[in-house]
Amino acid sequence: MLELPHKLTHLEVPNFSVQLFKQAPQNGSWSLNLENVKVIDSAFLALLLAILRYSKRKNLNLELHGLRDNAKSLLEVYGIFELLAKYLK
Repeated sequence: MLELPHKLTHLEVPNFSVQLFKQAPQNGSWSLNLENVKVIDSAFLALLLAILRYSKRKNLNLELHGLRDNAKSLLEVYGIFELLAKYLK
């Protein structure tokens, strides 16, 4: 399971996403540990949507573990919680 960093805002997401997708699986499943992600903004939500799109395109079994309440609230505010809810573990 890949662990995401503590801070993922508009400053970190561009570089992190390049690294993330370079090591993303091509088949099977993709499990991400989000427990340590504490400092976020809407760029983090965009990253989650990009992860979802990639997973669907590659037919991966996506699992998002440990999403914090502040991130869940932000997903709800932006109206995208339902898109990711079934992948949250």
